[in-house]
Formats: sequence, C-alpha cells, structure tokens
Amino acid sequence: MTTHRSIKTTIAAAIAGLTVMTLSGCTSNEAVGNLMVSPGKFTLYTCPDLVRHDVGLVSRQRVLEGLIAKAGPEADGRFVSAIAYRPEYASLRAERSLLRRVAAEKECQIPVTPAVPVDRTVAPRR
Repeated sequence: MTTHRSIKTTIAAAIAGLTVMTLSGCTSNEAVGNLMVSPGKFTLYTCPDLVRHDVGLVSRQRVLEGLIAKAGPEADGRFVSAIAYRPEYASLRAERSLLRRVAAEKECQIPVTPAVPVDRTVAPRR
C-alpha cells in the first residue's frame, strides 16, 4: 500500500532530478573541465615532456571515447556515460587544451595526432 507521503516524496525527488539535469545542460563540458585543471600545471614542463604527456592524454581520450561509444546512444547508455566517463573526458579535453596553449607559448612542436596505439579491447558496440 502506497501512502500519500511516499507519493509526494517520489514526485519531489523526480522534480529535483529533472531540475538538476536541466541545469547541468547550461554549462558546457569544456567549462566544467577548465575548472578541474590547474592553470599552472604545465609551466615547468619542457617540450619533450609536453609531447610525452600529450601522447598519454590522447591514449586515454581514445579509451574514453570507446567506452562512451560502447555504452550506446540509448537513454541508459547516455546516463552511464554522463556519470562514469564524461567528467573525466571533459577534464582530459581541458588539460589537452591547456597543454597545447603552453606548448604554443614555448614554441614546442606538438603533433596534431600523436602516434598512439589504439586499444582494441574497448571496441564500440554494434
């Protein structure tokens, strides 16, 4: 038997959840990622250090993209991606952006797409 109080609680929780989802769409992933990266992170890196770190970031980005694709385009897959992978993905993209900015200031040559082995263990679901 469902009580009047539990129905009100369920409705309130649903409204709160919808409000959070609506408001979370107001910020871009890049803006959120920028908040998670320290602006001075790469100040002391040399050009070879920047190149090596970029290769690692690209490798992780590819893994995350594979996991996001594997989760699928359905509502449940998008939810899992948003909770499990998107925060790290946003942070990683912001970190790469900062790295490239610092590399440009230091006049380092960062390859557009570094040679990173593709992780075949995480293939998109078909």
